[in-house]
Amino acid sequence: MTDLRAQRPFNIFDLSGRASRLEFTIVLVAWLAVFIAYRGAGPQDLSMALLVGVAASVPMILTGVRRLHDRDQSGWWMLLSFVPLIGLIFLVFLAAGSPDERVNRFGPPARLLGAKG
Repeated sequence: MTDLRAQRPFNIFDLSGRASRLEFTIVLVAWLAVFIAYRGAGPQDLSMALLVGVAASVPMILTGVRRLHDRDQSGWWMLLSFVPLIGLIFLVFLAAGSPDERVNRFGPPARLLGAKG
């Protein structure tokens, strides 16, 4: 029997399955928008900045892991995103990279699950 949670696109709080380029790009743009909006809102205290940073980053990291799964890579590569400058380049590379078109150890391609990209 198939787990239906793993087949639903935009399942941003799950590590299992695969994420399409479109799904990852939308989460990446939303993540950047949150940080730009927060920075533009004026001075804030450190505890609020930490809370917003963690709240915005968790879905980004989890979707990035699933995007790596779509490329048949280990999710541990997502740790590169924490390295300044190299992390941003890595995220753009991850968003633009082509998926593994076959069924791999993480499941069927994301495009077969109803997501495009």
